[in-house]
Amino acid sequence: MINTNRAVLDPVMRCYLKSDVQRLTELAKKFSATREQAALRTLGQAERAFFASLDPLDPRPILISAEDLSGYMPGRRKLTRYDATPKIMAQIAASARASLGDETQIDFYFSTRQPDSWFASLYWQNLRSKRLTDDLPEFVKRHVEASKFDSLLADIRASVAPARVSSQRLDHTSGLPQGPLTPLLDLLDIAPGIRTALSVLPAVNAMPYDGLSDVFLALNRSGMEDDKVADAKRHILRLARRDR
Repeated sequence: MINTNRAVLDPVMRCYLKSDVQRLTELAKKFSATREQAALRTLGQAERAFFASLDPLDPRPILISAEDLSGYMPGRRKLTRYDATPKIMAQIAASARASLGDETQIDFYFSTRQPDSWFASLYWQNLRSKRLTDDLPEFVKRHVEASKFDSLLADIRASVAPARVSSQRLDHTSGLPQGPLTPLLDLLDIAPGIRTALSVLPAVNAMPYDGLSDVFLALNRSGMEDDKVADAKRHILRLARRDR
């Protein structure tokens, strides 16, 4: 939604999405997988270089929106929760202050989901992209700690203080005037005239059809070679999306 509305938002904020901060997201994921202090230092250096590259005379607030800045999602690289995220966020806050000044107001905002729907989405993303052989109940059991968002947010608040941390669930924001973007517009105090000019996009279901999870799980559990399984998944997804 941010990318779709860049032309409207550009006069009032500087927007950076995943493609704009890809170096940072890759380093954040690397640290989440390795937990090496060297990886965290490299991330900090890259963040400081990014913030230092911004025009200090530009009065517009900065919005950075990239889910991968939290690190790898649970299920990838044998991770079962987001326990690296507080350290990553602390590094972002420290880097922003170092480059932009100690008085810089820093806000972190996290969209969360109701656990059942979140696990369904998380399971599908892992099932689609890797040879996951757990069924959904097994997957949830292995990753149950990942859905304890209140605890995670408390850890993040402690790690980034005095920066502010807020969060809302997507099922609570979907009905707001600008959908899930509304809380960010509130944080940045965006004027009503800009808000009404935004295009609000409908929610997109990442899974083209119910039942594909069973098909992909069967492929993952099969004796087929990895490349053939990946090809089969891509072909099935193309057919499913074409038929919607």
